[in-house]
Amino acid sequence: MYTTTGTSNVSWVKQLGADKVIDYKTQDYKVEVPKLDAVFDTLGDQYTLDAFKLLKPEGKVVSIAGRRLDDKAAKKYGLNIILRGLMKLMILPISIRCKKYNASYRFILNEPTGERLHLLKEQLESGAVKPVIHKVYDFSEVVDAFKMQQSGRAKGKLVINIKSTK
Repeated sequence: MYTTTGTSNVSWVKQLGADKVIDYKTQDYKVEVPKLDAVFDTLGDQYTLDAFKLLKPEGKVVSIAGRRLDDKAAKKYGLNIILRGLMKLMILPISIRCKKYNASYRFILNEPTGERLHLLKEQLESGAVKPVIHKVYDFSEVVDAFKMQQSGRAKGKLVINIKSTK
């Protein structure tokens, strides 16, 4: 697994289990990464388009960023034919890259269903998934938590304890 991060987080991300960590401040991931089977895009925009350059033939780009729904996702989320047509226009640059690189693209929107939450609970309890928690805030500190989230400096999730009576 390859991933990118800033200079100050390289060793931390390695400790989290990444096989290869690329410091985006000093290295170009497009040069450092070999051809991949799949790219998980969390940034969107130009990064989504650049992801295709990293793929082996028949590779896949899966995105959670940018809200560029492929037709399958647009149908799944109930968009009517007019909105699906607009989505096709919005993802035209992606569709062109799919053909050029013999690849596929999917947009995934998180859907916290009961089944998925139960699976996540099991994975957390077994230790298969280990959450990284930056800080737990009391409910009275929710504004501070929001400011931290907006700063982009949190390493991990911010948790709001709603049972707190501080």
